[in-house]
Amino acid sequence: MKKPFDGDLDHRAQHDLIIGLGERSLRKSYFPQLQDQLSKLERFRLLLDETSDIILMAELPSGKIVDNNRTALKAIGIREMQSLRLQDLFPAEDLQDDFRSFIADDKDTSSSKLQLETCFNSGTDREMPVELILRKSKLEDRDYVVLVGRDISERREAEEIRRRLEQRISHSQRLDSLGMLAGGIAHDFNNLLMAVIGNLSLLEMELPGQSPLHGHIKEIVFATNSARDLTSRLLGLAKGGKYETSPACMNDIISNTCNMFSRTHKNLTVETNLAADLRTVEVDRSQMEQVLINLFVNADHAMADHGKLGISSSNLILEHDDAKLLNLKAGSYILVEVSDNGCGMDKATCKKVFDPFFSTRIEGRGTGLGLASVYGIISNHEGLISVYSELDLGTTFRIYLPTTDREPLTKSTPSGGMAKGKGLILVVDDEEIILTVTMKMLEKLGYEVLGASNGKEAIEIYEQHPEIELVILDMIMPGMGGEETFHILRELNRNMKVLLSSGYSMNEQTKRILDQGFSGFLNKPFNTSDLATIVKDTLS
Repeated sequence: MKKPFDGDLDHRAQHDLIIGLGERSLRKSYFPQLQDQLSKLERFRLLLDETSDIILMAELPSGKIVDNNRTALKAIGIREMQSLRLQDLFPAEDLQDDFRSFIADDKDTSSSKLQLETCFNSGTDREMPVELILRKSKLEDRDYVVLVGRDISERREAEEIRRRLEQRISHSQRLDSLGMLAGGIAHDFNNLLMAVIGNLSLLEMELPGQSPLHGHIKEIVFATNSARDLTSRLLGLAKGGKYETSPACMNDIISNTCNMFSRTHKNLTVETNLAADLRTVEVDRSQMEQVLINLFVNADHAMADHGKLGISSSNLILEHDDAKLLNLKAGSYILVEVSDNGCGMDKATCKKVFDPFFSTRIEGRGTGLGLASVYGIISNHEGLISVYSELDLGTTFRIYLPTTDREPLTKSTPSGGMAKGKGLILVVDDEEIILTVTMKMLEKLGYEVLGASNGKEAIEIYEQHPEIELVILDMIMPGMGGEETFHILRELNRNMKVLLSSGYSMNEQTKRILDQGFSGFLNKPFNTSDLATIVKDTLS
């Protein structure tokens, strides 16, 4: 029979009682705290694994990795890192002196920090650029380094896109500045050519048909026409330097230019691949021909005796992102590609190929304005030209031109002969030599002519001679310019016929002025035949 408890325990019973009470105490107090701590550790590990940053921990000074998050494993492309050292994760050339010394230095046990950019030696083919922050720490009297890395691939790509855009903008601004200078030079040069061409055409009219001087005049005319072509290139390079634009099909311009070029370059094989449904563009035909000829000549120089020249056309829709990358407006474009299988160019040459006066040709041959004028012409048509080339593999130029909904116009053929006429014409120009030669040409054509050297004088003359049928008005003059003079003349006579004349080519400002009611545009330099045709057409 069991002895009743009398409040006195032996040693064994006391031990059992203490153990029992301890277990109950642990269950009541310590176990819940332990479970809570374990939950916190699990949550902390989950937080580390789900973060997009790479986190590693390594011993110092060995650099042996002792812990990492799941993001680090995914980034580097391996299953576990405990057998690796921190130094194994980076290219040796990227381990700069400060990086090496930071990891290897076992003297500095304080919390120090290092920040740098490098690339991971990942298990994939793709190099991962990362931004790293390394911080030293002490734990249980041992030295560690904690690394936090961030993938900066997208940032690098964005920076590269921004760099290319900045280069394009800088290049465009430089060409614009040179273009403005070229435009001013071309304007002044055209005024000089006007005097030469005008007097030559007058001299031809004075000479008898059998005069031996006609041969000499033809040589001079040829030289002045070459000079006029040069100013045309300068004006193509100049900002706003485009002539009379009209809706056109680029396939027609390409075909005509190819036929003309292939007749004189039979050593080349010319292949075309033109879209049958190519959309219409609004361009200056002669300048587009000049663009193609310059590209064809450039290809010819890049190829040996026998080469292949390819020209293709296609329709293209540029979405917002693609258009922004090309620095164009989103919308409908045509794409014209001119390719050759010549010697090609390296990257450095490609970057300079549109710069004025840059040339790889033999010194003394050509002006070096060919591709620069091409760039200017395409830019002034609100388009873009780019180049892709590799050494020994050839070159491809790509031309983007915005399309229009207008229907192409049929190109008219000017009638032959010199159209004479009658009537009183007022010529207004601040350049005396141009004023004089223009008046003489008109007089030879049978017209009565009055001259004025500025806008104010022109208005006074018109008030005295209201029977004036036509005014040929210079656009740029000191004091009262052509536009202001035109408006005052229109106030005096709403039906007054006025031709705008300028040494600059047709540009946006000129078109804006012409839309105010001018009867036409007379581009300097012009000869007697040009003048006769436009005056006759205007008065008719």
